[in-house]
Amino acid sequence: MQFLKKGLKGKTKKIGNICIVLFIACVTTIAAQNNTLQLRIASERASSIQQAYAGVPFFVEVVATGNFELPQRLTIAGLKQNNILHQQQSTQMSVVNGVRSQEKKLSYLVRFDHPQQIQLGPLEVVTAQGTVRSNVLDLTVQDASQYNPAQDEQQVNFVANKGQRGAKNVQQADEFAMWSIEKKGVYVGQAIPYKLRFYYTDPDITGVAIAPITIPKARMVPDPQVHRGTEVRNKVSYQFLEWSGVIYPQQAGALVLPRVVFEYTKPQASDHISSWGNVMGLLSGFLSREQRIAESVRVTIKPLPVYHGSSTVMGVGTISHIDFTMPVQKGAQGDPLVGTLVIDGNFDTQALTAPSLIMPQEDGKDIFKVYSSQARAQGTFPKFTQTFEYIIQGLQTGNWQIPDQAFTFFNPDLEEYQTFTTPSYAVEITPGKLPVAKPEEVEAEEMADCNPMVDATVHAVQLPWTRKTIPFVWFVLGLLAPLLWLVFGSVVLAYIYSWGRYFSQLYRLRQLRYILRKAVNREDFYGFYVALQNTLSRYADDIQKRFSESEKELWNELFAQASMLAFSSHQFENHKDILSSCYHKALTLIALLEKRIARKL
Repeated sequence: MQFLKKGLKGKTKKIGNICIVLFIACVTTIAAQNNTLQLRIASERASSIQQAYAGVPFFVEVVATGNFELPQRLTIAGLKQNNILHQQQSTQMSVVNGVRSQEKKLSYLVRFDHPQQIQLGPLEVVTAQGTVRSNVLDLTVQDASQYNPAQDEQQVNFVANKGQRGAKNVQQADEFAMWSIEKKGVYVGQAIPYKLRFYYTDPDITGVAIAPITIPKARMVPDPQVHRGTEVRNKVSYQFLEWSGVIYPQQAGALVLPRVVFEYTKPQASDHISSWGNVMGLLSGFLSREQRIAESVRVTIKPLPVYHGSSTVMGVGTISHIDFTMPVQKGAQGDPLVGTLVIDGNFDTQALTAPSLIMPQEDGKDIFKVYSSQARAQGTFPKFTQTFEYIIQGLQTGNWQIPDQAFTFFNPDLEEYQTFTTPSYAVEITPGKLPVAKPEEVEAEEMADCNPMVDATVHAVQLPWTRKTIPFVWFVLGLLAPLLWLVFGSVVLAYIYSWGRYFSQLYRLRQLRYILRKAVNREDFYGFYVALQNTLSRYADDIQKRFSESEKELWNELFAQASMLAFSSHQFENHKDILSSCYHKALTLIALLEKRIARKL
């Protein structure tokens, strides 16, 4: 009987194990079926799109549904890193019939600068239940000339705060950004002045930054200075930061000034922070990083009209004055005579190259040899001065006439070509020694070199370096010396920078001790609280990373007591003793903070 009982017991245990395995397999299969991964694209207005346009940013979204984690860094086939402008993440949790699920979304703001056919995906993520595979997107990026926004791109702004997106009118926004250009129809090469402004009403907003802007088929010349100002819009006074400059289009067609993402730091409203506070809330809750987007602007670039003249067109611009001068008009053969061409006006200085000068000839032979010496550009938009300098050498003696020079520009304001003519110059070339040897003289020198009667010691004196050699070791050390000096200098500079930063922080902490002691002597409870609050805000990262949980709790208790004294000191009879105790705790924690900062070195 005992044997039968043991047999039944063993079979029952096996059956139970099999049931557990089957149950786990079923749960895993159901969970795996609930795990999905989807790729989709959307415009910056969060609406679904089927195609994109060159130069116009849009979103590529990775949506994961189920009970698995989505990696922070994903590699999507067909999407290169240089196409990604910005990345953001959001997570939505839900519980249905006791089953917890989450939808995690990674959104990539991307832009392609050229028309093309792109295949995005598939994307694979390995989970505990198996591999989850996404769909494949076939995306067509069309030419920017076919892009036609439904609304005025300069008056619509996007709000992208904490994962929430939506349109918001300029007149209703506390912060917004927008492009501002003077003309939306220009010619190739014509200057397009622009202003890119970020408007805000909260004076405590800091850290406003934008990513570098690249515009295909154009050259952008930004002003290195960021300007500040105020402006009243719809009876609301705004402050603004302005990025300005000039854009020179290099190709006819549609030019799209891209959407620009502005990131900035904004303090949270005071009613979102408890007056008692705590350290963790202080470390992460007082400031929030937010975004605004300046919508793209489309500019039509017209081609230049056909030119039927004989002179070469130098460029596009409004020219006020052109002058060619030769201060010295007499010289010997081979002597350098200087000619200077000065162009004043509004044009792209980098698009201009030194034009060829028209020089007289005799029997098909050049009388002058002209070298382009140097070019200088001066001024700022809209007034530039371009100077080209030439070296002119006379090859034949006599009195010669350098003819007048013609220079043609296309004037976009008048929409016509203009030719400017400079006066001619009479130049006298007298006999002299040319710097270039004649062919017969070169042959004579080669014959002399081959003559055995020539004293070899003379050649040894003229070319002493031919008999000297450099040891290989010194040669190698000479090559490595700059690299060794660069490495050594980098180490020294990094060491000096680290110590300088340490002493700067040490000075601030000592200054904090003085402020706290002064607040204690004056029984300034609120001043003590503010000084401590500023310290925690400044050294939040160091406290978060380099302090244990128990030490963070000490900071928490200290801040809670300080805030209690600042806002409710009248409720405590022994508030002076509490303030003194807070002061000594603060000194202890500040000393500990100094040691942790020094440990980073």
